[in-house]
Amino acid sequence: MTILVKCLSKNQRVYAFSLLEILIVLVIIGIILTIPRWPLISSNLLNRVNNKMQISQSKVDNAIFFQSGMSAKRIMIVNLEPLCPSKSINIFLGGWLKPSTLECDGKKISIGALGALRIEPK
Repeated sequence: MTILVKCLSKNQRVYAFSLLEILIVLVIIGIILTIPRWPLISSNLLNRVNNKMQISQSKVDNAIFFQSGMSAKRIMIVNLEPLCPSKSINIFLGGWLKPSTLECDGKKISIGALGALRIEPK
């Protein structure tokens, strides 16, 4: 009887996947799951100019806010560091700002009377 059971189990043997096959499937699944994250990397590279503009805009807005209240400074100098590191603007007492246009890295940056920064088209 035991001989018969051993013979039947040898003929109906179920083979499992090898370790190499399992690793290949896991690598393929990992690649498929990371494909949707690739556009995020490229959009991050494309939005660097917008991030620089937002940082510079927040610096100008904060300076206008501080100058609008009671301040001991007549003129506050704001450096436009990430957008244009070599240029700075003056914000006068009361939050007043002289509208101007700056040339930086081949781009024209205009600053309005309310402190709005814009990149002018060529």
